[in-house]
Amino acid sequence: MKRPGKSDEAGSILHSTSPIRLFNQFFEAILQVNSRETVRQSFEPAEIQNAQTAMARPLLGIVAWQALPAIFPDAGKNIGGAETGLWTLARALAAQADVHVALAVAASRSGYPHQKNGVELWISVDRFAKTRRFVSDHVDFSPKLRLKRFHPSLLYKMPWLLITRPLRNRDPLAMVPDPRLLGRCPAVWAGFGVTADTARMVATAIEQGKPSILFIQSNSDLDERLASGQSFVSQWGDPSEDRLFAIRNSTSIVCQTRHQLNLLKQRFEREGELIRNPIDVHEWKLPKQNTDRYVLWIARYDSFHKRPLMMIQAASKCPTIRFKMVINPGEREVEDQVMRQKPPNVEILSHVPFERMPNLFAGAGMFVSTGDPGCEGFPNVLLQAGASHTPIVSLNDFDGFLQASGAGVDCGGDCDKLPTRILSQWKAPMIDWREVDAYLAQNHDLTQVARRVAELVQQLKTPTAC
Repeated sequence: MKRPGKSDEAGSILHSTSPIRLFNQFFEAILQVNSRETVRQSFEPAEIQNAQTAMARPLLGIVAWQALPAIFPDAGKNIGGAETGLWTLARALAAQADVHVALAVAASRSGYPHQKNGVELWISVDRFAKTRRFVSDHVDFSPKLRLKRFHPSLLYKMPWLLITRPLRNRDPLAMVPDPRLLGRCPAVWAGFGVTADTARMVATAIEQGKPSILFIQSNSDLDERLASGQSFVSQWGDPSEDRLFAIRNSTSIVCQTRHQLNLLKQRFEREGELIRNPIDVHEWKLPKQNTDRYVLWIARYDSFHKRPLMMIQAASKCPTIRFKMVINPGEREVEDQVMRQKPPNVEILSHVPFERMPNLFAGAGMFVSTGDPGCEGFPNVLLQAGASHTPIVSLNDFDGFLQASGAGVDCGGDCDKLPTRILSQWKAPMIDWREVDAYLAQNHDLTQVARRVAELVQQLKTPTAC
């Protein structure tokens, strides 16, 4: 007998004459389709479930729900250095002889491959994710309903989410095993950043009797308010209780910088592993373009972390120099301010695919960073600038990188010095790129960093069955 498909279900609906029956059949059809999709996604591909017994290499399961656009550019545009850096490390780990890697990622549709560049992809499909993310960007629901900014599509997207609520899976609970992960059985779990998602990753590892690795991604991951037990919600919507659970209960914690190691010890009485961010220098060494140079700035619209308005103000004081700013979506109010204050010598690009970034650095005569050290960890863009031989001017020197490598200068946190530093470096940058290359090779080489992570996985792995 032929199994009914989606078109058969649609046909049965169209032949109904009762409005109530039509409504019931419509949602029954959606439930059937979603149910089949959920089952298919949970067990596809089946060989991954038993991969641990079939291979000598331990399996590292990395939870990276937002990383799919870094892997497949058509999956979205709003990605940053954390996602691209994570994917770079995952590919390098997959090339190691002693570890196997899988990424748990979220998608709004099915159809993506379940393996790329040697990395297994555990894809959880949430067809409502984009709509929910859009609405949450425009509307606050806690502690009371508040419109952050209006968009006409809210008039149908909010009712659509309300109507479809009975059909959608509930959000995973806080600090409990993530049902999207319980069907997987790696030797070691890992997560990046101190978030509600990584708290659920840690809870899943505890439930399965597996070790877990927590990779610190910013200094704010080690906020002193967490250590003192204060109750608050981060800028990204993560409750402090969840974040503290991740720090307290993960088996091992990896820090990007010595400063983070010190914060971890002082505030949480935990020892960490220092593994610096990696860079594949070969991907960034394109021939430099000596004509039509510009100052490059890359980040997103916000007022507390990347702070593009500081770059706009500095650019207005350097009218003879071209500036290119690649700015991802963020705070709409900041975007409006940037557009109003933008001087004629600033060009704003809303999106540049990651694979084109090396070309962007090749044409740049300078890279500028205005990140807040309270929120930043170690910006990967500094490594990209160094590898591409692009002089750096940074408001702050993260992990002493500029002083140690000689890749540029900092302003000691004084934004008033930024225009002066830009003008002096633009005219006569005093950089020995051989020293920069040597520093990157010694401290940030991709293969060496991947080897360090693989060694940590080998140390932590346990034979415990799930």
